[in-house]
Amino acid sequence: MKPLVTASLICLVGLSACSPFRSGGESVVSASSVGQQSMVERCRVLDVREITIRDDNANGAGTVVGTVAGGIIGNAAGREVGAGVGNELARGLGSLAGAALGAAAGEAFDQDNAQRQGLEYSVILADGRETIVIQEYFEGDRIAQPGSTCRIETNLATNAARILPGENLPGTVAAPERTRVAY
Repeated sequence: MKPLVTASLICLVGLSACSPFRSGGESVVSASSVGQQSMVERCRVLDVREITIRDDNANGAGTVVGTVAGGIIGNAAGREVGAGVGNELARGLGSLAGAALGAAAGEAFDQDNAQRQGLEYSVILADGRETIVIQEYFEGDRIAQPGSTCRIETNLATNAARILPGENLPGTVAAPERTRVAY
């Protein structure tokens, strides 16, 4: 029984203290992006602001896991109290109290992890159109500052766009030379 209680306690503590592993940012791409073509346009940043992105599809898994783990821990703790009817009562109350505490910890976990940092860029494109791009922000990402040159990358398969800083870009770019196939 002790291994089950220990595992449940670790699960509950981990649930309330840890965040899920997320990867991303301008220097990390998903495996499904490899080989995908993107269109890149030059732009200028008009404004950038920090935002909070809230997950509309949060599934509440933390609350469920917290409730179950808390109930198991509470039942195990109640098992150590009294004997007979008193023990059954202690186990029942322990289960209820543990489930309530576990649910609260799980709900806090769900809320913390249903939100993440993001940036809202307002940019002007070379043809004069203004557009807004909202993107997730990861530690280490460079932030294009208002007035700076940027690149807007649009994945042709998903139509998802993101803003990338454009420092050190040349002012003009020559068209590529034509290649002629000789037979």
